[in-house]
Amino acid sequence: MEMCEKREDWFGSSRLVDETGAPIVMYHGTPDASFMRFRDDQFFTPDPDYARRFLSAATSSSSFYGAEDRRPGVFSVLIRAETSFDTRNPEHRAFLRDRFCGVHGEGVLTGLGLPDWVEGRDIALWLREECPDLGFDAVLVDEGRDEAGQRPPSWIVFSGDQVRVLDLVEPVMGEPDPDPDEPDF
Repeated sequence: MEMCEKREDWFGSSRLVDETGAPIVMYHGTPDASFMRFRDDQFFTPDPDYARRFLSAATSSSSFYGAEDRRPGVFSVLIRAETSFDTRNPEHRAFLRDRFCGVHGEGVLTGLGLPDWVEGRDIALWLREECPDLGFDAVLVDEGRDEAGQRPPSWIVFSGDQVRVLDLVEPVMGEPDPDPDEPDF
């Protein structure tokens, strides 16, 4: 992907790049894509299929904010995340265990020693409000893949200003979902 000069200036020294330095396209599924700006502390994934799992308020954290299944869609976006708190990083995980767990949110780690994704927003809020001197602007939450191969890493950016929308793909209402067993899927 080639970036125009303005986009490159905006993207800055984001760490969400591939091995060639090109930005990684991220995805966000929502049951209601009728907004103009992302809220703070939203989740993004590099896996578009995983993002599609959140097109319903029943499967999306958006239901906490009163979102309804009004206009489901998956956004493709670029994320500017220059200093991510990486829950896979042993030093970050130790800091989380020592300063966050048992004090904020649910404060527990999974069997892999990683926080559950539902803790992600609590971690982002805690870092932004109680540890601003550390300079983090995003949280990378990785629970590890489940038996179905789901739950890829997710990034939570602290500000909607860190998100640039590339496209919005809306499912065609009334059309059956593709059959994953069909060869053309």
